[in-house]
Amino acid sequence: MDRKLSQPEILGIIFNFVLTPVTSFSSDSDRPWMTGMVGKSNLASLARTCKTFRDPALDLLWCRQTSLQPALRLFPEDLWVSGEWGRQGFKERRREIVASDWRPVVYFARVRSLVLDDYTMPLSANNLWETLKHLLLRCPTAQLFPNLQDIRWLEQSHPTILPVLEIFSAPRLTSMGFTPGESVEDLTALRNLGTATSDLTDVVIRHTHMAGFEFHFQTDPAEPSVPAFPALEEISGFISPEILIQILSAMGQSRLTSIEADFYTSEGARLPTISTTTALYTAIAEHCSPSNLTTLCIPDNWVDGGAEELVPDEFAFGEYAIGPAALELLKPFTNLTSLTLDTFHGFDIDDDTVLRLARSWSKLEKLSLACIGPGRSPGYWPDVSTLSLEYLAVFCRELRELTLLFDATEIQRLSDVIDFDGSFSQGALKRLNVNFSPILDAGVVTSFLQERFPSLRSVSSGFWLEEDAEERAIWSEVSELFPDRY
Repeated sequence: MDRKLSQPEILGIIFNFVLTPVTSFSSDSDRPWMTGMVGKSNLASLARTCKTFRDPALDLLWCRQTSLQPALRLFPEDLWVSGEWGRQGFKERRREIVASDWRPVVYFARVRSLVLDDYTMPLSANNLWETLKHLLLRCPTAQLFPNLQDIRWLEQSHPTILPVLEIFSAPRLTSMGFTPGESVEDLTALRNLGTATSDLTDVVIRHTHMAGFEFHFQTDPAEPSVPAFPALEEISGFISPEILIQILSAMGQSRLTSIEADFYTSEGARLPTISTTTALYTAIAEHCSPSNLTTLCIPDNWVDGGAEELVPDEFAFGEYAIGPAALELLKPFTNLTSLTLDTFHGFDIDDDTVLRLARSWSKLEKLSLACIGPGRSPGYWPDVSTLSLEYLAVFCRELRELTLLFDATEIQRLSDVIDFDGSFSQGALKRLNVNFSPILDAGVVTSFLQERFPSLRSVSSGFWLEEDAEERAIWSEVSELFPDRY
């Protein structure tokens, strides 16, 4: 046999081609999860071929597990009371575990990844916690799986998921995913993860009642008394402003670099008012570092229809539209590169507001301040003019994508308000969404946009209601002169 084949590293690479991963998608997320491997029987045969192949083949065979059954089947047969599927059931223990039962521990050390779900649970929810705790207390090593690096517990119904997960804590654990209970208070148990597993850098939380929920954080082993939450780096998912405020408040001073949270509102529920939005912006300002946060994406949205009924009349418009005072709370975040604050009822701001924000957010590459409702609210006319586009062109030189509602019925230029020759352009902007911007003359607007943004490739609008057919048609004329080359 070639001497190279006696090297475990080379054999590991070769044997890895024997396995084929199997992925699946959960019902509440389009994120794929590795749920199995094909080719394990071939690896088992390789492990029995010779001593040289044994350890590399067994390492790969046990590396990724999608069930606890293979591990528990290594214990003596008389330890378990079998379920209706024989030893696959493992309904409960028959007797106490003794030292001679621990032959499987040498295989447990080979496990690097566990992906478990409702269909692979070898024990009922009632006795799983007790059985695993009993195993850990009598285990000859400090952890059941001492070299575990990643665990994904995808079961939807387990009532004590966090205590069970603590059993799998291991010094080398870097990644963990699970589905918590119905209350956001369950998430507070994550505060202890940083002290239990100092290498843990990634946690994914899939909350069925929030339609998805992800956290990514890095723990600080130099400060073991500090909860893991203050070191959170990313939040993303579909949640409510109120819950996001609770999470930010629980974190104290955070190291967040990214917040991406769509605020989905079900039919009959009230959309976020200006007071709710202001409270959220305040929580962001108080608990996020302006030097760290680079992505802030927190648009309103709705589900299950009924959107038209949620549009307020002109007297209630002030309760929903976001004004300058709320946006000023976010002005200190000067390192933002991507900012989306779309609201159902839009913004009650003017050119002076946009000027102040453009000065502060000079690093922006994407900006979206859109009204995402079915159209402009009754009695509303934007106080933002094309002058705001001039300000953004001057101060946001890296801006590549912009969504903004402005008055395009008249072209206002920077040279109209200051002594300026007007000969400048911004060459980064590629895509412009004008939302529900009023317009009269396609040719005048097109000339202005081509002059200020020579690299512009796409212009689109949000008009779709029948009563907006005239403005939709004019913006379509403009769009035709900016063919999207993507």
